[in-house]
Amino acid sequence: MELPPRLNMDKKFKRPVALLHVTLYGSKQGALKWYQELGRLLKSLGISRAKSDWGVFYKHIGADSLILASHVDDCAVTGSNNKLITEFKQDVASRYRLTDLGPIASLLGMKITRDRIARTISFSHETYIEAILTKYNFVDMKPCSIPMDPNITLSPPNLQQFPTSPHG
Repeated sequence: MELPPRLNMDKKFKRPVALLHVTLYGSKQGALKWYQELGRLLKSLGISRAKSDWGVFYKHIGADSLILASHVDDCAVTGSNNKLITEFKQDVASRYRLTDLGPIASLLGMKITRDRIARTISFSHETYIEAILTKYNFVDMKPCSIPMDPNITLSPPNLQQFPTSPHG
């Protein structure tokens, strides 16, 4: 860490020590500090952390549910009631700067496609796969046939020909 250029330090200090007040972004503890802060905020809003996955938080209000998935400072929120989701976003936005990207389109590098009519959600790792292919120079690879006769019937070996005990 470097001290700000306009900071007037006494010249007798060869290696001054500075206290860093902001722990987010760039420090090793940034993600942990943000997770702790997020946990405090969600707890104050009555939202519980899932025991099976510490990145998932939930709240039941009568018959309705609110679910939040977090990864560092990216969150996706869903629920059974749009009003509940809107109120949650307003609560968070009143305390932190919030960027609402609208309906989810990607999460952790995965493309997400929703079909509301068919009530389905599809995840695609196409971008990730293309990045791996590019990294290892496999983008221009051409498919090839397998080096064996596809008409051969494979079957398990005859187990009776093998001894059943280690001593034969």
